[in-house]
Amino acid sequence: MKVLITGGSGYFAWELVRQMKQKDGLEIIAVSGDPIKIMTDSNYKGIWIVSNDEMWSNDNLMRSVDVIIHTAFCRRSNGEQLMKSLQFTRKLFEKAVCCGVSAIINSSSQSVFGAEKKSLPAEEELFAPGYLYALAKASSELLLETIAGKSTTAYTNIRLASLIGPSKNVPVNVLYKFVENALDEKEIIVQGGKQNFSFLDVRDAADAVIRLLALPFMEWKTAYNLGPQRQTNISELAKIAGSYAVQCGRAAGKVRLREDDTELNAGMDSRRLYKTLNWKPQFSIEDTVAATGEYIIAKKEMGGGNKL
Repeated sequence: MKVLITGGSGYFAWELVRQMKQKDGLEIIAVSGDPIKIMTDSNYKGIWIVSNDEMWSNDNLMRSVDVIIHTAFCRRSNGEQLMKSLQFTRKLFEKAVCCGVSAIINSSSQSVFGAEKKSLPAEEELFAPGYLYALAKASSELLLETIAGKSTTAYTNIRLASLIGPSKNVPVNVLYKFVENALDEKEIIVQGGKQNFSFLDVRDAADAVIRLLALPFMEWKTAYNLGPQRQTNISELAKIAGSYAVQCGRAAGKVRLREDDTELNAGMDSRRLYKTLNWKPQFSIEDTVAATGEYIIAKKEMGGGNKL
């Protein structure tokens, strides 16, 4: 099976490539806007690397592809950059359908549902994007349905929870900051305390997507939620980070709660995909905190470098 991954140098794509290289019967094409940059990364050794321009100009390349995993997308709520991502997405889906690609997996986001729902939304829940990035991701799903929906190309949208844990790097988010402060024996400040996060280890996310490739494409549902089995409250997250630091021989950091009315209920009901794959995430939040801590420690020892 030949699999083309857009955004080939990105955080999620890097882990996909790492795990796919360990599987028999998969040929990987990594597409990047800066292919020279990733050619020096040992993770891509033996991988077919092409530029965006080559992907657009080489119809024979696209006709040879069985599955596209689309991960290339602007991560910031920047209207201009998000529009460029949507234009890229539309062009990609149109070219895939025209060239007879068998299947498309579109990397979407839990943010399409918003973060104010009282219960965790299942796949059929109405979208309620609350900011530009979320709206753009919702639009990418509509593009896929419109372009591939009446073709012979199978497709699905994988709505990812917030991905965490080491890949080629670690995203600098609330988890990263809590762990870093704990390791530096600094105070961990929790603003609010009522926020519930939905974090998924990037290793689990890649594993689930690769497992989906083993199923008959035409049996795919048009959307799957891919998140953890349970949410993590921000106060709980701070305590887990502190406990990890103690295990590393650091002094127990103080957690300070600054109460306010901030509420967040990020998450999804992922049981459809769990059942489809007969699978559940393997890494607990404690596992990921430890892996993140190991990355931060290694990074400091290497003088702030970006690689493990």
